[in-house]
Amino acid sequence: MKKLLALLLCVIMAVSVLAACTPADNSGTDDAAQSSGAGTFRVGFGRANITPNPGLGLAGMGDESTRLATAVDTPLLATCIAVTDEKENTVLILSLDCIRTEPWVTNEMRNTISRQLRVPRENIFSSTTHTHNSPNPNNTAYTKFMQDGCLEACKLAMEDRKPAEMYTGTTKSDGLNFVRHYLMSDGSYAGNNYGDWDKTPVAHETEVDNDVQLIKFTREGGKDIVLMNWRAHPIASSGGNYLKYSAGYVGHCRTEMESTLKCNFAYIQGASGNVADVSEIGGEEKFINMRDQGKKLAQCAIDYMDQLKKVNTGLVEVKTVNYNGNVRKDSDEYVAAANLFNSMVNNGKSIAEAIAATNGLCNSRLAVDGINNRRSVYGGNGKFTLELAAISIGDVAFISVPYEMFDNSGAQIKEGSPYEQTFVLYLCNGRGKYMASEPAYSHGCYEKDHGYFVKGTAEELVSVYVDMLKETHKDGAVDPTITTFDSKLPNDT
Repeated sequence: MKKLLALLLCVIMAVSVLAACTPADNSGTDDAAQSSGAGTFRVGFGRANITPNPGLGLAGMGDESTRLATAVDTPLLATCIAVTDEKENTVLILSLDCIRTEPWVTNEMRNTISRQLRVPRENIFSSTTHTHNSPNPNNTAYTKFMQDGCLEACKLAMEDRKPAEMYTGTTKSDGLNFVRHYLMSDGSYAGNNYGDWDKTPVAHETEVDNDVQLIKFTREGGKDIVLMNWRAHPIASSGGNYLKYSAGYVGHCRTEMESTLKCNFAYIQGASGNVADVSEIGGEEKFINMRDQGKKLAQCAIDYMDQLKKVNTGLVEVKTVNYNGNVRKDSDEYVAAANLFNSMVNNGKSIAEAIAATNGLCNSRLAVDGINNRRSVYGGNGKFTLELAAISIGDVAFISVPYEMFDNSGAQIKEGSPYEQTFVLYLCNGRGKYMASEPAYSHGCYEKDHGYFVKGTAEELVSVYVDMLKETHKDGAVDPTITTFDSKLPNDT
């Protein structure tokens, strides 16, 4: 009996070994691989709520210590789109409903996302919609909560990836965004923080870029994803007195898009350093209700959706350049003018009187803040480094802009780009300071005074971005080595 049991055990073991060595039936393997999306172009969508409890200070329009949120208008969200090509290269594009993120906040977050999701850090892009009714991410009571929300959005987007096709197109908005610098009736200039408003504004300084750029990803077994790139500061209709968390028109546009198109929607702020959703020109509305504006902007896109054209998806490529630039050197004369300007305004004098007293050297009470920032961050006359990046996804490109680029600079980059569609990722992975273009230096404005950069930096960066885009486009092969561009501009006032 024992011999029979032993023989039976041996037979069972032999059969098991043969089964393990016999080639498996792989008839279902290809289907499984296709359903998982392996080897295909895949896109996923993720979202997390980053709205804190009421009580935190609101950034962007006044003193954050006293401008405290009392309620919620529209939720503040972190939205992520994950794109993976057939070679398993992945890029994560985040859009946050907040005013900006300082480099230390963003870099800490990108490092965490990279470690947990195994996506290269340089392939993670975090831009902001620039709402002026969000907490400052540098507020330590909010930083970790916001960062955790971004990580959650990225995780969800990675899990949601499905085979996709890509469609793009550009339409126009009408009367929804305005350049906020004005030519006055006497030939002088004015803006939202400078100039003599007793005079009559007759024209906007430059023509606004009102392109509504769109991408639609249609996916197998999942909702369409619609991505919009437009430009205007999202400022609440009642300005600094509006004490609610709000994504501004962006939140209301999102609601309208998703309810009408039954899609997942993401908004990327475009180059809008000098663009607002308000106008001071006579006959134009001074304030556009943010709900109406959001709905009108959404309607522009909804009306155009059936005209989007399918484009090549191709491979995901990322090129990164470190730009070493020069910080403005503030002359003794300019510092004295700024201090005089602030003293006069603080003692009841008009802005026009203060400008006249400084012989036009200073036109903003924020000039002193700019001087202090340049001295504290860069030593007053030192160097700065910006991490610039270009992403190509087939016939579509994105550029990361780590500052507040003016819309005419963004338009120049789009014009010079060889891609079917070029998107600006606004305030992306960097410090939230203005990058004013040449007209602002010619007549003066607070964006120039409040920024770090020497005259000509914006124009030089346009050339750097266009060269980056041409390099990624020419043969689809990008040198992964991070290159450096040293500014050729003089370090002057």
